[in-house]
Amino acid sequence: MSEEEDRMDQRQEALYKWVVSHIDGNVAIGPLVGGEGAGIRRYFHVRQGANTWVAVDAPPATEKLSEFVSLASILKTEGILVPDVIACDRSQGFILVTDFGNRTLLSVLHSNNVDRYYKTALETLIPIYQSKEARAVNSTRLGGALLRNELAQFSEWYLKRYCDIIIDPGLRKMLDKVFDALIENADAQEQVCCHRDYHSDNLMVLPDDRIGVIDFQDMMMGPITYDAVSLLRDCYVAWPDAQVDRWVGSFYSMLRESGFLEGVSLDLFTRWFDWMGMQRHIKATATFAAKVERDGDERYLEFIPTTLLYLQKVSARYPEFSDFHAFVKEMNRELV
Repeated sequence: MSEEEDRMDQRQEALYKWVVSHIDGNVAIGPLVGGEGAGIRRYFHVRQGANTWVAVDAPPATEKLSEFVSLASILKTEGILVPDVIACDRSQGFILVTDFGNRTLLSVLHSNNVDRYYKTALETLIPIYQSKEARAVNSTRLGGALLRNELAQFSEWYLKRYCDIIIDPGLRKMLDKVFDALIENADAQEQVCCHRDYHSDNLMVLPDDRIGVIDFQDMMMGPITYDAVSLLRDCYVAWPDAQVDRWVGSFYSMLRESGFLEGVSLDLFTRWFDWMGMQRHIKATATFAAKVERDGDERYLEFIPTTLLYLQKVSARYPEFSDFHAFVKEMNRELV
């Protein structure tokens, strides 16, 4: 057993003891199926008779337990369906929450129900964006420096390490031009409290087809199209362009009716959305490549073509990205 495996086993044993101290009687505890995720957090299913909970091992050096607890309370007050916090030990990095089950939105989506579920998911964003309390917890800005760092990972992990591409001065100049435009686009948008990972595998389908929200501890002030892009151009499931355009128009109308986007046309909002999507998918491509190259996790190989196809299709809409479009199109051709 490696030193890292031994340390994780010790944390798991400590988590078990901690859970038992908060639930009277005998309990069964085991890894949560489907709870592996892409991060360092580990999830465990806790059962006592007909009652179930979820215990989370979230090492305090890297994870944001305090933010999760504060936001869970705020979002619940705003009418958002989030897990109740049963117990939390910030020093150890343990938390026990109510169990939302295993029906992710991704697991139930199909062409006959997607309109209904996406409408509910988009409506759920509105009170989050309106919450002054959520803004206070997440005053950090998802702006230029952070976005530029995310975009830079594309060059490092996807182009250099995954594709073994040498980034010559011409390619660097083209990429810098694209990155500058995407950052300027993000900064120009109305800023709201973004979930930052609002996709179909982080939304739970609850009884009566209600939508539950999880994994919200990394919220940050950012562009108003950010979460909608995560949902509507999900890296894990793709829909026809015309359908996505229709959803974008519906979300635009929701936001306008809720007091956002004053003086912003649908055309401008659509451009914001498309360009924000490019930033998101450049970042996602880098993340998936890093999971493969750095961590040896080949589960993420299947998602790279989806993100690159998004980049190819959206960049084709805008002459500003003609060189980038040709570059991505060639990469996609090599994947076939």
